Amino acid sequence: MSELILPITFSAFWLHAHGEGGGADFDLVMERDREGFPVLRARHVAGLLRVALLRAEAWEWFPAASTGIASILLGDLGDNGPGCLSVSDARLSDGLQEALGPDRTWALFQRIPSTAIDPKTGAAKPKHLRAVEAALPVPLRARIQFEPGRRRIWAGGRPDEHAVLAKAEQHWRSWIACAWPAFDEAGAKRTRGFGRIAWRELSGEATGA
Repeated sequence: MSELILPITFSAFWLHAHGEGGGADFDLVMERDREGFPVLRARHVAGLLRVALLRAEAWEWFPAASTGIASILLGDLGDNGPGCLSVSDARLSDGLQEALGPDRTWALFQRIPSTAIDPKTGAAKPKHLRAVEAALPVPLRARIQFEPGRRRIWAGGRPDEHAVLAKAEQHWRSWIACAWPAFDEAGAKRTRGFGRIAWRELSGEATGA
């Protein structure tokens, strides 16, 4: 099974909420894994990877003959078939988790106040002295695996689709490495300055297609 480690290194506070508030004080609280560490769920990582691949294609970073890469790798809701990648949650590395330990997960989170201002008076609106719980900038790692089984079944006896799959198997790492610089932010409230990502080269992977 082919695998690629996708490094996600935040350069600013980031927020990946599980959809619930935190009582009287927090509007949003961070998603945590079973050990209490911050986590970026696989669906979100896959969605942002799709955006990066679409950007790279629109900006003509890939060779002219390489089209529909996001659909090939991650699937499509239309008639273009299932994808051939499996994307995991993005988590802290095992080494960093062991160094911190389960009793110090609290140190990875911070309360960020957020006050709504009345544009007419310039004063804080009543009952709007709120906050979000964000995570400190930390390095995460998501695992991407090439799993062509479902797409191979979907392709059936169509030689053209098997040719597409063979090309994807050969180039999927370099496609992701090429699009990786377009993966520049993650999580919630990205328009508010949260979730900026510091670009890191995918070590050991070529950037050509």
